[in-house]
Amino acid sequence: MPIPRSLIPAAVLLALAATASAQRGAARYLVRNPTPGQRLLLQQHFDVAGACCGAPSAAGPVDVVADAAAVPLLLAIAPQAALVSDGRPWHLVEQEQLAAGIDPDASYYTVAEIEAEIDALVLAYPAYARKVDLSALPGGALTHEGRRVFALKVSDNVASDEDEPAVVLAAQHHARELNSPHMVVRAMQRILGDRATDPQIQALVDGRELWFVPMTNPDGVHHVWNVNSLWRKNRRNNGGSFGVDLNRNYPFLWGLCGASATASSDTYRGPAAGREPETVTLRNLVAWLRPEVYLDFHSYGQDVLRLWAPCANVHPTMQAFQQAYGDR
Repeated sequence: MPIPRSLIPAAVLLALAATASAQRGAARYLVRNPTPGQRLLLQQHFDVAGACCGAPSAAGPVDVVADAAAVPLLLAIAPQAALVSDGRPWHLVEQEQLAAGIDPDASYYTVAEIEAEIDALVLAYPAYARKVDLSALPGGALTHEGRRVFALKVSDNVASDEDEPAVVLAAQHHARELNSPHMVVRAMQRILGDRATDPQIQALVDGRELWFVPMTNPDGVHHVWNVNSLWRKNRRNNGGSFGVDLNRNYPFLWGLCGASATASSDTYRGPAAGREPETVTLRNLVAWLRPEVYLDFHSYGQDVLRLWAPCANVHPTMQAFQQAYGDR
């Protein structure tokens, strides 16, 4: 029989409440008329819409997504913050929109559907496409919830590791960016579908090894579909909160450019640089391939971000080289 609440120590009740709050996940808040100091603190500790790479927005209200465990900090910084909406399972949001006559996009991908897309292309183009379990490669790792990160390799000799330049297209480090995998999935569909009729694509396949990683954060995506549509991070148990912002866990400039040291923050950098299983797996792939080009797709804003964030001190010669290479 259940234990009466009166017999449970207060400390245990508080711990249970904190865990439940952390599991509920994120919600959207709007902060109207923030002071410059509030604006800066919000940018430092939260995921702020319209502000990138540590550069706070200059004017207007601040749209914040806050983990439930981080709400006390949010209200301490900006007591005027108003709740806009709670995160809910995306599959419920999708059902409601369809019932209202709104088609949100029936092709948003679940974790299983991403793997099914890869499987379908391998079945249709076995001579040019191969499914690769990146988590099973030497140095790879399973996610915190035991899932695997999959890739599709495309090449004219797909079963061989050729000495050719590699290209990597990846997406969905941030779980709630449900349309970002479309960039990668449509690219791999077009490459394989048009290879036989488009000379430029044929030359690309014949002269390169092309790697497509549509979903980097399967644990987070599963959480978006089944628990909270606003979830951004992976699913590390931080003790009282969950998740690391994978995009801010990489070692280069770790802890800078808008990354937070607060575990409940949506931009939490993690307890150590480059140690999350998803970033370990992607870094392992890049170290193995040494790709000529790596493109990472997000859907947070209409931006094209180059190699270094604005907070990095980069020599003008390197900046010029980067600009020229990108233009080419």
